[in-house]
Amino acid sequence: MRRPLLIAERKSDGAWVCLAVLRRGRRPVFGGIEEISGDAPARSGDIMLVLRSSRTYMLYDTFHRTQRRLFTLQINDRLRQAGLLLDGHGDIVHCARPVGMRHGQVLYSILGLPKEDLEPFLSLGFRQGVRLYVVTPAIAAISAFLKVLTPEPVLAACFFDSGLELIVAQNGIPVHLQFVPPAPEGRFGGTMLANTFDIVLQTVRRVHDVDIKKIVILGPNSHLCPETIGEYSIWVPDWGAFFNAGDPSLIPRYPELFGGLFIDRVFDFVPALWRISWHTQTVSQWAAAVAAVGAAVLWAAGLYIDKDINARLRFEMQGRKRIVVQERDVLQKMLPREQERDALQRFINLMAEYERQPRLDAMVSALTQAIPEGVSISALEIERMPLQTQDGVPRRPQVTQSGPAQAQTQGGVLQTMVGAGEDVQDFFKRPFDIKMSLVSSGDYGQCRDRFNGIVRAIQCSDLFAIRGSHWEYDEQEGLGRLHCLLLWKGGRS
Repeated sequence: MRRPLLIAERKSDGAWVCLAVLRRGRRPVFGGIEEISGDAPARSGDIMLVLRSSRTYMLYDTFHRTQRRLFTLQINDRLRQAGLLLDGHGDIVHCARPVGMRHGQVLYSILGLPKEDLEPFLSLGFRQGVRLYVVTPAIAAISAFLKVLTPEPVLAACFFDSGLELIVAQNGIPVHLQFVPPAPEGRFGGTMLANTFDIVLQTVRRVHDVDIKKIVILGPNSHLCPETIGEYSIWVPDWGAFFNAGDPSLIPRYPELFGGLFIDRVFDFVPALWRISWHTQTVSQWAAAVAAVGAAVLWAAGLYIDKDINARLRFEMQGRKRIVVQERDVLQKMLPREQERDALQRFINLMAEYERQPRLDAMVSALTQAIPEGVSISALEIERMPLQTQDGVPRRPQVTQSGPAQAQTQGGVLQTMVGAGEDVQDFFKRPFDIKMSLVSSGDYGQCRDRFNGIVRAIQCSDLFAIRGSHWEYDEQEGLGRLHCLLLWKGGRS
């Protein structure tokens, strides 16, 4: 007899939102939505856990075929270059789904979760009678939900308590993920949503060559979405035709639960070692007893091992110990002095700090995503922010002179970038200051709407902070100019 299946999600208040699967198969039958309190959503049965984490990472990019360990390093480096891998996050667990080939490389859809967000839920699988069947991020479950509706590219605007999540999926595979925090009053304006949709559509079309066919509104707070969103028409499917549920109105409110049953199993984050542990716990009692008796017999037999064998082993171990001590003394004489070790460690730390710096092309790429058609960049200046002296007055670093021999080394190149008397590591800690000027042709209203949309898009971005902005309009030339002073927040600065 198959175990009952429960699809569950942990809410911010600690309660569980659960959806029971009454019958599996090609057309499963779902029960109702139920909220359950406690450490686990059930006392027995199979559980599919949809994990909602604000630190879910998503990449849709090409990579060369390589070993798994190197592939993981490449993914982390690509996340860092894109300004997505922020400080304070521990080890990242990745699930990569190959999608196809592009320019001789493999195109992957990659989802990542920090280990510290995943591990607390894995202990659920060790409870008596409970099997953690699948753990998957919400974006994978919602992408699978959209595949049930249509294999074509879909933009899902998901209104959750934490904000608006914009998910683009094609044939059940995540393509793009963007988070928009809610406005102070908790609602979203139609103009802001239209500009946001426009940015996402253009970005996905330009970067991934994906032409979105439909836009659908989902989530428990979908009532916050205005009825009119610019010129976009919203697709409202017949939910009952796709999912067999007693109350069809629950389907668009909980897309991650109804879609969890259909996820691509590549996006299952349950470790293989954990599955082995669960199967070990489910062996029959007689097999466990036989194993215990066998272990006891082996332990008792070990008490009667030939004493002569033990004596020979002790003699050999003492001889090997003497050899190890002699080799240790020789190696200690070969080690560098303490000052040399300190200098080497400082150089290693410096190069690690240098490698963690965000790339300028990543900044420019992130900026262009917020710029719609009809607007172009007329000036762009990116530099480190000025130093702060002891009296609090900012000053620009003075470039020091370095000889030709010094300039050939990595340290010499870095020193020419650093102010006099400033430590190189302190230089890396100074954030980036970005000055950008944009120009747009058209009448006053067109320029105003474009510039307001750009400012809102930057304000909603996790990568930039606006320190100041103003715009002007020249009626004779029919040109508007927007000047922004930005601070780069993405990545380590």
